[in-house]
Amino acid sequence: MIREHALLPVQPGHEEAFEAAFAQARSIIAGMPGFLRLSLSRGLERSSTYLLLVEWERLEDHTEGFRGSPEYQRWRELLHHFYDPFPVVEHYTEVLSACTQPRERGKQHFLYLAPEPHQHDPLRSGGQVTCAEAPANRPA
Repeated sequence: MIREHALLPVQPGHEEAFEAAFAQARSIIAGMPGFLRLSLSRGLERSSTYLLLVEWERLEDHTEGFRGSPEYQRWRELLHHFYDPFPVVEHYTEVLSACTQPRERGKQHFLYLAPEPHQHDPLRSGGQVTCAEAPANRPA
């Protein structure tokens, strides 16, 4: 899984129009091969800046598939005129992550951080985070 990261500097005063355009554009990207999910967040300190995170199966799904598609032209028409300056887009691969899980009364939970596959622990999976109830044979 690849995570695309872009800080989107929207021209001040155009935030509402940008969010409406992005709501339309969302279906374009969501229909692309290799697309997994996206989130768009608005800055608290700089309310005209948005953080776009998109998860792709492979880097090429974004850089070649999406950007090389006819659908990308529509994406550009909807969104690119809002940016000043044009955003820098970078790609990342996950190294480590964490999650929380509510504790149930009388049960203990472990958080497994697994940057690599582990064969000896069925609760660990290659590069994924698993929040799971503690196995009965594992000390808390």
